[in-house]
Amino acid sequence: MRKRTVFLIVLLCLGLWQLVGADRLAHPGGAEGGASELAPLTETYRLAPVTSRVLVERVPATGSVEPVALVSVSSQVSGQIKTIYVDFNARVAKGDALAQIDPLSFEIAVSMAQAELDVAKASVTAQEESIAGLRADLLARGHERDAATAAEDQARVLRDDAEADVGRKTVLSSLSSVAEQQKARTALASAEAQLRNAEAARKAREAAILQGQAGLRAAEAQLENIRAGVRQREAALLQATAELERTVIRAPVDGSVTVRSVEPGQTVAASLQAPVLFTIAQDLRRMQVMATVGEADIGRIRVGQAFEFSVDAYPGRLFRGEVLQIRVQPHSVQNVVAYTVVASAPNPDLLLLPGMTATSTIIVQQTAPTLAVPSAALRFRPPGDTRQGSPKVYVLTGGAVVPTEVSIGTSDGGFTEISGPGIAPGVEVVTGLVDMRRTPPAPASASLFGFLQ
Repeated sequence: MRKRTVFLIVLLCLGLWQLVGADRLAHPGGAEGGASELAPLTETYRLAPVTSRVLVERVPATGSVEPVALVSVSSQVSGQIKTIYVDFNARVAKGDALAQIDPLSFEIAVSMAQAELDVAKASVTAQEESIAGLRADLLARGHERDAATAAEDQARVLRDDAEADVGRKTVLSSLSSVAEQQKARTALASAEAQLRNAEAARKAREAAILQGQAGLRAAEAQLENIRAGVRQREAALLQATAELERTVIRAPVDGSVTVRSVEPGQTVAASLQAPVLFTIAQDLRRMQVMATVGEADIGRIRVGQAFEFSVDAYPGRLFRGEVLQIRVQPHSVQNVVAYTVVASAPNPDLLLLPGMTATSTIIVQQTAPTLAVPSAALRFRPPGDTRQGSPKVYVLTGGAVVPTEVSIGTSDGGFTEISGPGIAPGVEVVTGLVDMRRTPPAPASASLFGFLQ
């Protein structure tokens, strides 16, 4: 009986110990200890001050670095390449020889054209001498006509005298014998015959003059024809000489040779689609970026805006230029309409090379120092607040967040310009929440007999 009583007392003590131990394990240190080990669920706000800063609004773009001008050089004549004078990257000045086509056939053509010209010039000389002879002959015929005219005049005077003599003797027939009258008539007939002969001689001389003049005009026309032939031969010589000069392919502009697609011995066929032998980049110290801008942003781009870009070859280095041109011709990139923006890219150190990929931004707006907050402050809403409306920020006041309506301006993506009542430098606005939930440690279990496990 006594042993049974002791056993019941021990069993009761063990039961009490188990109850007290479990309670202390669940709440160690009493009420205060529980508060220190398990913090209640709280929400701490992430804050940021209103600051004064310069905001720069940028439009991103991608593109490539290109020379301002690429000039393709072809051959204007056909033939076999004899010599090449330049290679890749060679700097050339306008007029420098790049290559030469075998000039032999062109030199022969020049010699033939020169010979034909010499023959034509000799023909001119011969014709001029012939014309000079015709003119001398015409002058002599003129003198003969003048002599015939004088002889005609003299014969006419003799005829007139003979007529007068016949008249006198006819009137004075009673005083003159028949023989004298007959003699006078015979003299008149002879004078008239001489006059007719003189007139015929004069007319013959005049006809000869007309014939000589016609011959002279024909000779002069022939001379003009020969002279035209000379000019034609001169033009042919100029053309042959020009063709010979074109066998030397020369640089049309100053620049650097970026492409050489010809080798010695290669045959070049000049045609409407003449092959490109060289490509010259004009002045690599002045490059440009051909940037692609989407249609959503193209309306904000203006000529003269600042342009910044970087290339993979020089990480961390920023190159600057300005927008030169906005091309209105659209093009599609993955079903998205885009436009080409051309920007200057000064390259005094020749670091930029044609074809480099340019990661670019265009500065479309830059403010003076203005009040701004992180853009996250405009997106923040306290839990349970689903109200929409005017832009607002939440200011932490007296442990509570107070919404404040604001007007927004320029944004650079990270910060946004705001203005409104109570907005001043240093005012702290809420940008988000910090979750302070803490997980309590797992309680230790107790055995039926009060031993911790």
